[in-house]
Amino acid sequence: MGAAALPILIFTGFWGVVGIVLPFILPKGPDRGVQQLVLMMTAATCYLL
Repeated sequence: MGAAALPILIFTGFWGVVGIVLPFILPKGPDRGVQQLVLMMTAATCYLL
C-alpha cells in the first residue's frame, strides 16, 4: 500500500511556506535572526517527522 500523493504535496507545501516564506516576512527587530532560525528548524524537523 502506497501513500497518497495529495497529502504529501499539501504537507510539503505547508512546511515549505513555514520554513522558506515566513522567515523573509518577519518584522525587523533585534532578534530577527533567531526567529528566522527557529522557523526554519521547526519546519525542517516537523517535515522529517
